[in-house]
Amino acid sequence: MRGWQPPPQDARDSIVAMLRRVARWSLAATLLACGPVATRTPTHAPPAADLRADAPRSDRSIRMLGTATADVPLEVASVRLSVRSVGDTFAAAVADVRDRAAAVRAALVHAGVPTDAITVAPTPRRPFPPGVPSSGSPSNGAEARTVDAHLSIDIEDLPLSDLRAVVEAAEAAGAKLENVSAAPRDLAEARARLRAAAVEEARRRAAILAEAAGARLGPVVEIDTTTEGLASGPGRRWITRTEIQDEDLDLTTLRTEARSTVLVRFALE
Repeated sequence: MRGWQPPPQDARDSIVAMLRRVARWSLAATLLACGPVATRTPTHAPPAADLRADAPRSDRSIRMLGTATADVPLEVASVRLSVRSVGDTFAAAVADVRDRAAAVRAALVHAGVPTDAITVAPTPRRPFPPGVPSSGSPSNGAEARTVDAHLSIDIEDLPLSDLRAVVEAAEAAGAKLENVSAAPRDLAEARARLRAAAVEEARRRAAILAEAAGARLGPVVEIDTTTEGLASGPGRRWITRTEIQDEDLDLTTLRTEARSTVLVRFALE
């Protein structure tokens, strides 16, 4: 039985040429007609670009995603604490929880936290509606035997070197640790550097495709940063209680991966 034989050279050349034509057609489908320079949130898929020979060259553009990542140090923390009190009436619980919050605030100041870095919620919240005891079980509309009042206390820009001592002082004063997140000291600067790197990455990728299509990449006409998803933001991460309690862990050595993704529109010339 004869083995498989490769196709002749001319057949292989024909296949390669066909694949190149398909690649160019696929690229053409991604080219978009550009508008004036702007930054906006896209609400629908943009129309395909007019690539006819007689189309105005200024009406041709290409969109490209760019992503940049960097390993950044965590330097400052945002801390959320809470205090809780239980009383026969909500008014009694509120009075007591405010006294507890004042004691926690004093302990934080004594631990070295600046007063302007501490925010105490102005109004206590009641976790259960009227007629529901603090256990959470209904009482058939009757007034609850006990009611709860909660207050939150926030600390901003706390150096990670002070985090462990501050949490210990707060809990010793009666506070509960809710969560801790950490970020670079100048998060805005870190994000700006990453966005600039992401734009350059988009430029590099767009230039390759533009050259393949027989065009030359022009200037940036639009940058959309809505793809970043900045709920937590690039460069911010949670610090766990296990990390805080681990005496052998140097919190100042913690780092995180920051990421920025932008959608950039370039003119084609």
